[in-house]
Amino acid sequence: MQNKIKYCLPIQAKTLEEIETRISKKADIIEIWLDHLHEIDFAKLKSLRRKVGKPFLYVCKGKREKGLFRGTEKERIEVLIKATSCGDYIDVDIRTDKALIKKLALSAKKLIISYHNFEKTPINLARTYDKMRSLKPDVIKFSTKINKSRDIGELFKLIIKAEADNQPIITLGMGEKGKITRILAPQAGNYLYYAPLNKEDATAPGQMTYNELQEYWNY
Repeated sequence: MQNKIKYCLPIQAKTLEEIETRISKKADIIEIWLDHLHEIDFAKLKSLRRKVGKPFLYVCKGKREKGLFRGTEKERIEVLIKATSCGDYIDVDIRTDKALIKKLALSAKKLIISYHNFEKTPINLARTYDKMRSLKPDVIKFSTKINKSRDIGELFKLIIKAEADNQPIITLGMGEKGKITRILAPQAGNYLYYAPLNKEDATAPGQMTYNELQEYWNY
């Protein structure tokens, strides 16, 4: 790749010990799914962050985002607020109550507001983008299911729109047909890209491994 784009290694694990064993020196950012942890120890997370010396990105996803957290929305945001003391990025879904997002924004060093659709790519994503941007996030993220070629175009329209607004953005196409977005979007302007080291560690449909992407980019 001509320009250095941040590489984010996503990790779903039950324990902090497992997370530590899966962290790679190749990664620029480590994404940790708090909803997958059997026990969340923020003091240990802070210690691990210090030991690793890389930015941590936290998500805590409920049923709506196909996550494992089963508490209330308020409880979920409280977990993320606590995580701001031992990390660098927080990712929160745009469909979260706006007051809770604003509360989280007061604590987060860098806030990513995201939109996920596991069934399709809606044609009105620009309106969702505007809604997200009104909350002044550091980064906007869209991850949608790609069913046809038009869907790919919708995601790339968002990259063009974000570039004009000087708004950092991440766009991802889920599913087999979405793989092309994972190859091209980082080169088109994505803020970062997600890639597991092994296929069995994928955290989203159609996610490509780090080595697979490097092969495409270095071909």
